[in-house]
Amino acid sequence: DIWSLGIILYIFLSGYPPFDGDNNLEIFKNVMQQEISFKGEHWENISAEACDLISKMLEKDPKKRISASQCEDHPWFRMQKFSAPQQLDHNLVKKLRDFRAPKMIQQQTLMFMVNNLNNPDLDFKAMRQAFRTIDTQNSGIITLEQLRKEFVHHNYITCIDFAQIENLFNKLDFNKQGRINYSEFMAGLVDKQVVLKKANLQFAFDNFDIDGKGYITKSDLIEVFRRQGQVLSDDQLAQIIKQVKEQDDEEEAGKVEEQRCESPRMKSLLNVNEVISWEEFSQMMRQIYS
Repeated sequence: DIWSLGIILYIFLSGYPPFDGDNNLEIFKNVMQQEISFKGEHWENISAEACDLISKMLEKDPKKRISASQCEDHPWFRMQKFSAPQQLDHNLVKKLRDFRAPKMIQQQTLMFMVNNLNNPDLDFKAMRQAFRTIDTQNSGIITLEQLRKEFVHHNYITCIDFAQIENLFNKLDFNKQGRINYSEFMAGLVDKQVVLKKANLQFAFDNFDIDGKGYITKSDLIEVFRRQGQVLSDDQLAQIIKQVKEQDDEEEAGKVEEQRCESPRMKSLLNVNEVISWEEFSQMMRQIYS
């Protein structure tokens, strides 16, 4: 509906949602009480027409909310040419090529960060421009063919071959649906220093640790993935836990295990192998860039 499209347009232009909160109840409360804000550096280069359209789409009273036909006739749509930039930024291309986050919880964490962090270190403008450059149909998704055309045309990969491009596509297609959505693409462009900043890691950890226990349980994982439209099977839950418990380096694994067992909260658990500690979570995210 128009409200949902207004939320999407707000996120697409700014890089973060108009209503935030630590849980669904808090988000709903903010939706009901909070006024839309267009303040901050992310809105400095956004036109007044765009802000006006979003305001009318996010009118809380449905009777006063703008209709679909009125949206089409709005000045912002009439002034748009929707001409995509001709070339991707090479620094962003390098990030895409180097990206690797094979674990489901790593992918979910990165998408949470790009959708919820309001961080000056995240160049949302350049990231959105890169997405629009490849998404030539303005569909909100990137297909393998679109990615292949963009990379072949500008020869971004030395001695380019389709296998490399397909490998890159598969790394970014987290949900394995044969397409890359906006959040997946943005997750592949997040800077290392942003992800590994302790405050940001803690923010992401708290998103999984729903009721502030100090660790992540299977029920936490079920709820967080459910919010993103994913229903986890028992096998997937077991796989997520197993992936986190596995450490690439035995020495680092020993350190994590020692820290995990020293935690008073973790000691009180009947089975520490069924939960994810803060130490394990942060170590897992560091593995993306190791």
